[in-house]
Amino acid sequence: DLDFAAGFDERGFARDQSGWRALRYKPFPGAFWPSNGSSDDVMIRLPERFRQDAQGEPSQEIYALNLAVLEASVASSPLINDDDLRWPIEAVDERALGIDLDGDGTLETAVTELVGLPAHYFGGAQKHRVRRRIYPEGTEFLHSVRYVDPDPSSGGIGRRMKELRYSAKIREVNDMRIEAAYRHESEEKAEGALPRYAGNPLMGMQNAFGWRLQGFIED
Repeated sequence: DLDFAAGFDERGFARDQSGWRALRYKPFPGAFWPSNGSSDDVMIRLPERFRQDAQGEPSQEIYALNLAVLEASVASSPLINDDDLRWPIEAVDERALGIDLDGDGTLETAVTELVGLPAHYFGGAQKHRVRRRIYPEGTEFLHSVRYVDPDPSSGGIGRRMKELRYSAKIREVNDMRIEAAYRHESEEKAEGALPRYAGNPLMGMQNAFGWRLQGFIED
């Protein structure tokens, strides 16, 4: 449901109002580099309630804030306690949101640091608990692998795709199941067994951590 032709605004949000947002990431060395004949882009989308304020109205500011909280929970060092976490964020008007993000006791107009990891997300997702390194149920990723376009106006990304990859967090498993999944994976590796996944080519493949993955290759 993403209109690639409509593109994204200066903050990376899809102009078609579909909820997708383009993101930057650290690529695996050599993967999808133009020098190897490929370019790519990656988008993320959180469930609708993460894109709404507490009254259920669409809010790009709340959405950006929830994405920042998710980034902090996933990308920060696991050695840092929640209360001690400090994470750079886009400038946020605390007064408009009524949220003291940097914990200084004052609501300011342009806060650029999150101090302490919140216990819950904000807005319509205020009842959803923040879990370190765990994406919320309903999180989606879209990854397109493109041909390189030499036209300077294209930014190097061709319209023609080599692959389109889609993943969705269809369930948020608890800590006990995560531990069991890692233990099972370790036992299989020790026995020399190959991993097995439920699913099929049409519906995608599912793993024990709640993710469903699908891939589409050019014909």
